Amino acid sequence: MPQRLKDVSTFIQPIPIRSVQIHQHQIEILVGLFLFSFCIERSDKTNQLLSGNVVIDTEAMSH
Repeated sequence: MPQRLKDVSTFIQPIPIRSVQIHQHQIEILVGLFLFSFCIERSDKTNQLLSGNVVIDTEAMSH
């Protein structure tokens, strides 16, 4: 049990816990950008559309 708890704390350590608590939407944005990166490899037109959507989504979340 203590060893497993140690491994978990080591895994969580590099993650900025404050920013996760304050900006919970950051995780959604990062996951979205991560998924978009796969689409960008497929098509440049898709890249333009998705990059436009990312800007709109990011602005909406900031307000």
